[in-house]
Amino acid sequence: MTVGELPAYLKEHWPAIRAPLHDGNYKPQPVRRVEITEGVGRRTAARHSDSARPP
Repeated sequence: MTVGELPAYLKEHWPAIRAPLHDGNYKPQPVRRVEITEGVGRRTAARHSDSARPP
């Protein structure tokens, strides 16, 4: 999904997204921890949702 496609998606799916948030039933997905190298030999943790991982 591109940023340009997001408004149309949210307009269509917002009631289903909002309901668990509003009702307190939202369960976030776990995030996967990966380390990336920044600079010379310096490593830092980067976290992202597995659902956001590119195919």
